Amino acid sequence: MESLGKELISVKSIMRLHWYIAILVLITALTVLPSDLRAYSDVVQDTWEYEAVKSLSEKGILAGYPDHSFRPGQGITRAEFAKVTCLAFNLDLQSPPDSRFPDVPPTLWAFPFIEACAREGIILGFPDGTFRPQDPVSKEQMVAVLVRMVWQEDLFFPLEASFIDVPPARWSFGSIETAIVVPLFLADEIPIVQNGDFQPQQPATRAQVSVMVWRAERTYQETWLGPAQQYTLNYSVALTNKDGPDVTAVTFTLPLLQSVPPYQIVESWQSSVPAEEAFSDNVGNRFARFELGWIPTGHTVTVSVQYLVSLRPIISRLQGFDSFTGYDTTSVLYQQYTQPEQWEESDSSEIRDKANELAGSEDDPRQAARRIYEFVGSYLNYNGYNPSEKGALEAFRSGEGDCTEFADLFVALCRARGIPARFLEGFTYVPGSFSHGDLTHDWAEILLPNGQWLPVDPTFGRFGENYFGATDNRHFLLVRGRQWPELKGFHYYYYQYWWDGTEQPNLDSSEEILIQPVS
Repeated sequence: MESLGKELISVKSIMRLHWYIAILVLITALTVLPSDLRAYSDVVQDTWEYEAVKSLSEKGILAGYPDHSFRPGQGITRAEFAKVTCLAFNLDLQSPPDSRFPDVPPTLWAFPFIEACAREGIILGFPDGTFRPQDPVSKEQMVAVLVRMVWQEDLFFPLEASFIDVPPARWSFGSIETAIVVPLFLADEIPIVQNGDFQPQQPATRAQVSVMVWRAERTYQETWLGPAQQYTLNYSVALTNKDGPDVTAVTFTLPLLQSVPPYQIVESWQSSVPAEEAFSDNVGNRFARFELGWIPTGHTVTVSVQYLVSLRPIISRLQGFDSFTGYDTTSVLYQQYTQPEQWEESDSSEIRDKANELAGSEDDPRQAARRIYEFVGSYLNYNGYNPSEKGALEAFRSGEGDCTEFADLFVALCRARGIPARFLEGFTYVPGSFSHGDLTHDWAEILLPNGQWLPVDPTFGRFGENYFGATDNRHFLLVRGRQWPELKGFHYYYYQYWWDGTEQPNLDSSEEILIQPVS
């Protein structure tokens, strides 16, 4: 695959040539392709690696041997893997005069490839500073490089480890779990997984590298969408007239889950009580209004909505944005989402000073917002679900909050730096949980100069997972924005009620959320 030219030139021949001629011949030999994939005697159609080998061979990323074999079960060195990665992702091969690794001199054939990968931050050396180019690349090293290349970092950590031999404490745990989510491989894919073990330190084979690189290359694009997960979500609100006179009427307003292609698709929904009216606001949020009748003292009326929803993980990999001056500052969206509002005090001098300190002179809004995201996730201490409101400024001063404060502070800091941002509210799936504080969730999104909204979750991202420009298939978006006139500033629902007489009823409400994945 890569510099497998050591197999193509005999040692005796190399000894006869001047060293630079030998290197030239070696690299040239690597680009020789079979005229037809059938020239690979050991890679036939219907084999696991056939499509990958065919595609990468046609592009000149890898080649076989003079005896027309490919040797799919053979290993590949770290230097060879660096070259394959450079060719697959078209990395810039301009190299500095000196090497960053003592065992990779500029005269080494693989020097430009290793330097390119190291400059990109996808290939790392060992603690002693060496690269060890002739060592075989292990399965976990291969996966880590590809995850860094395509998704910059680990994405979403699971609740439990997929493999006993890759526990959460292992350095490659996040990369391997990300590779399953993407997927670069399946948890039960026999050519990769043996008897339920990943065997992370085992040398990667040419077949495994072919398939992994081919899959990563195919998803190397601006936006990646993962496989859909289907859920049923039931949201219920019970209104109980605890004591006092009978309630004569209730108007109940509930925001509705909406389809947000391609991430979230609401396949169906139905309510226990017919909706009197369904309507949308100016940013696309959907609401339903229910007219409820008589609620005698001591009785309960329940409004529930059940959804069938499909969610897909999404990662945006946008590059080369316009600078801050690229925003159309006269647009309605820009003006609306860079203004301060209650709970998101972007006009506070404390918030402005911190935003400017974090962003510095960075003129790429994605990079500036990324710094803000990382600050919020590391600065705020998550102190558990808090039903009361604090807002961005109080959270900044106290250094603590729940997901609402994480989102508020992120939005306020972005707006203070001139990056349009808005608050998002919805649900998140936590297996086995029925707690309101666990299942309801707030996060945010920023607007880029090209008009795309980028999801950001600093609460989930505080663990080191990538929730900047990315979201998993467990976030259910309900509404965009912080202050909804339809809900009079409340969250999730709002109701008004009427009664006869001077004594007021004691009407109480309680919520129940049930989210179940559909297998």
